[in-house]
Order: sequence, then structure tokens, then C-alpha cells
Amino acid sequence: MRKPDYAKWLPEDPRVDFAISATGRAPGVDHPGLQADSAEALAEFGQRLQPADAAAVAEPGPLCCHAQSDKFWSRDPQGIRREAFRTYGDATTYCAPDTDRATMP
Repeated sequence: MRKPDYAKWLPEDPRVDFAISATGRAPGVDHPGLQADSAEALAEFGQRLQPADAAAVAEPGPLCCHAQSDKFWSRDPQGIRREAFRTYGDATTYCAPDTDRATMP
């Protein structure tokens, strides 16, 4: 996907996405993402994060990264945010107009 404020690469194997955005966050790695192909696969990602003490936080339905998705957020031991997500729709903007990017997980 390529937009004026966002670019995303998603290899077939492994399904780890790489994205670059110009949306006001600090430069550098913001968070890696792991894309699920189904709601069931996303639920499995969330279940695997719980016993790993990764503090998985469910975020159903946000408009983010030019897509409508369901997500699980977690942090690794170094504090870097991680995202497991399932996309099910496109969006014409990076995020919803009323989204405060500073408070996103």
C-alpha cells in the first residue's frame, strides 16, 4: 500500500508488515506488526500474548493506517509496542478524524 503519508510492505511469509508513516510520531521504529488472515487467527495471537506477560490489549475496529482492523497491542521487554491485527476494510484517511494519535496504544 502506498499513500502520500504512509507506505506498507507485507511479505507472504512471514506475514510481518513493515510500514513507514509521516503522521507526527517520533522518527524510528514505532511498532512491528503481525497480520492475521482471519478473526480466529487474530484471537489465537491474543491468547498467546496473555501467558507471555505481554499485557495484550484488544482494540476492536479502529480506523488506522488507511484500514479498518481489529488489533491486539502488547509491549516487548524493551518497551517496544507490538501489534497483531486483522484488516477487513480500506479507509481513505490514515486514522479517524477524531483520533488523538498521542494516546493510541
